[in-house]
Amino acid sequence: MKTFKYRTDRKTLYVSLALMMMMALLGIVLMLLYRGGFISTWYLTLIVALVALAALSIPRNIVIRPDTVEVRCLCNLIEIERSEIVSVRRVSRKELRVLPLFGIWGLFGYYGTFFDLANMSSVQIYATQWNDFVEIIDSSDNCYYLSSERADELIAAIGTSSHSDK
Repeated sequence: MKTFKYRTDRKTLYVSLALMMMMALLGIVLMLLYRGGFISTWYLTLIVALVALAALSIPRNIVIRPDTVEVRCLCNLIEIERSEIVSVRRVSRKELRVLPLFGIWGLFGYYGTFFDLANMSSVQIYATQWNDFVEIIDSSDNCYYLSSERADELIAAIGTSSHSDK
């Protein structure tokens, strides 16, 4: 078993801080404009719930096990069966042209389901920085993008273990 920890880069921290400040500013403006109204209460409730859900889904580490590759989040576990992995390769951030479908873009990272404009398909992204991506494709054509400062080591660990299991 080998573990790769996610590290958040400065850009992601700055984007997260800017997004949280914008949400707080909008909340303050709504409270001033609609004093005693339900709009500011609904906004506050919605934002607190979304930020809490986002925080619970932040990827924490990648664990390479003999039969699975696991992406561990605070309250979520994504398992990719190693026997089902068809290809693993490094991908530059310039190659990734995606739009969020059901995911987070910038608040504590980039994770969830995204639409890949190049392949016109949905992909799963689990990243805390928009850099050093590893693409994993399984036999069902599911595509996962994981970020890791040690991308080459991650590729080697997945490749070595998957070949030694066969």
